[in-house]
Amino acid sequence: GFDIDHMSLDASPRLEQKILREDEEHVVYQDRFGYTVKKSKGKSRTMDFMDHVTKDRAAWQKVKERLAFDPHDTARIDTASYFMHMEEYPSWPEAKRRFDKMRQRRGRYLLFVAYGPWEATWRHRGFTQLLMDTATDPEFVVEMAETYTDLLIAIWRRCLSEGIKPDGFFMIEDLAYTKGMLISPRAWRRILKPATRRLGQFLHDNDLTFCLHCCGNAEAVFEDLIECGVDVIQPLEAKSGLDVRELRITYGDRVTFCGNINAINMADGSDEEIELEKNKRHTIEVVVDRLVLKPAVAKRLADSIATAVKLSQGFLLAHFPTENTETLFSEKAACIACGRSLPELSTQLFSFNNPKGACPECGGLGVK
Repeated sequence: GFDIDHMSLDASPRLEQKILREDEEHVVYQDRFGYTVKKSKGKSRTMDFMDHVTKDRAAWQKVKERLAFDPHDTARIDTASYFMHMEEYPSWPEAKRRFDKMRQRRGRYLLFVAYGPWEATWRHRGFTQLLMDTATDPEFVVEMAETYTDLLIAIWRRCLSEGIKPDGFFMIEDLAYTKGMLISPRAWRRILKPATRRLGQFLHDNDLTFCLHCCGNAEAVFEDLIECGVDVIQPLEAKSGLDVRELRITYGDRVTFCGNINAINMADGSDEEIELEKNKRHTIEVVVDRLVLKPAVAKRLADSIATAVKLSQGFLLAHFPTENTETLFSEKAACIACGRSLPELSTQLFSFNNPKGACPECGGLGVK
């Protein structure tokens, strides 16, 4: 798997959460985000959302009050997944201890995970109703999205003040389906872009990578997402017509694309199709840092290089925007172009009277 760990942020209104009923195959529960859902047990399947609490503006006012950050409440972060998190959240000191333990034990790239403003809002408002709201009452959607973003940033501020700082943020925000955007690009720019931009600015101000999980084909707003500070877009669905080779030409080094594997072939394809998909060459790049070369950034540059080669197992791709050139560096004793490798360098390789350095024709004697 990926060398990435995650911790889940709880930016919900913290409504009552409880299991309503269950049998051998399904569980129906009421989530703290304000929805009731039926879910298959032990299987990853589409869930059946049955109810949502924000029926009207009066109900929204009650939810809104609960989306205010309470510094005296339990921590809004945990190493356990947010999904079906039925246990009580830890205190802030305990959350810090769990964070430190994960950092020390695993040493992986660490992302905090939470919904984006669109995804979070339809959880308590309802997906169909929120689509209607974008057309009939966009200002209402703006209010709900901005209120959620206020809470999310407040949680981030508390985490950072407690010394709970990861490498970045993984925001779950499905804005599209296979044919395009769920709402028009114009509506997204008016209603949701301001909140996304504000969040991206906060993350970059605190040296945090902004990763976006967005299913479907949202290329209509890729430029906007880059403008908002998004560094990574995932999963880049192949079945929606996205092709990383074409996107790389269009967007260059301004954003990193992750994924582009055809999930349909992996799930339902023949053995031959799965083998072909599995063995395709996929390029996965992570933007570690952007900086202007000057003496004052020497330490930051060294730290960024160390991070890059650690994540890539020995490789570093440096992009120089002024010249529009790229240089690939490697810690491996191998040619990047042809793949020919050399043994680890040692003094023996340069000794004529050692088998490792001797001429293969004469054995180091000077004559055949």
